[in-house]
Amino acid sequence: MNLTLASGSMLVQTHQDNKYPPVLLDGIMKLADLHIWEQAANHYFTKMKTTNAEKVPTVFSSFQNLGITNWIEGSREAMMEEDYTFANFMKDLHKNVLESGWACKIYHAEVKWAMSVNKHFIDFANHIVYFNIILKATDHHSNNAKLRDTLTHQMSKGLTNKLETLPLEE
Repeated sequence: MNLTLASGSMLVQTHQDNKYPPVLLDGIMKLADLHIWEQAANHYFTKMKTTNAEKVPTVFSSFQNLGITNWIEGSREAMMEEDYTFANFMKDLHKNVLESGWACKIYHAEVKWAMSVNKHFIDFANHIVYFNIILKATDHHSNNAKLRDTLTHQMSKGLTNKLETLPLEE
């Protein structure tokens, strides 16, 4: 068994042989914990060749938080519907576990986070892309064109000026 520290307040427990889905242990829930758990669950699904219909029921016993287990038990019938996907499950999990308005707060942080002279472009770009990944199950998620626009408009003036002097390639 391998224990991975998620965000300092929550543990995501994974199994080295990936024979079992990851477990989200009880504690104060943070967005990073859910994101790390989701990544581990997707890794497990891939390794075990879990079908889309099996994904949600497979993780029903993956939570030790009483509030989450109660929510799952109370919603089990709806979660077993054919059109209920793992993406739906994660969206509902975020809604039920995180404070209201979490996506809006992250989106505002993404919009305000601009590149400065002392930041490397790759660090800036990775930060913006990470925000967008976290927002994938929300109305605040950006498509590729909007993400490119965000990156372009928030680059440092020095990099923008340098890009403007480069010849355009066809």
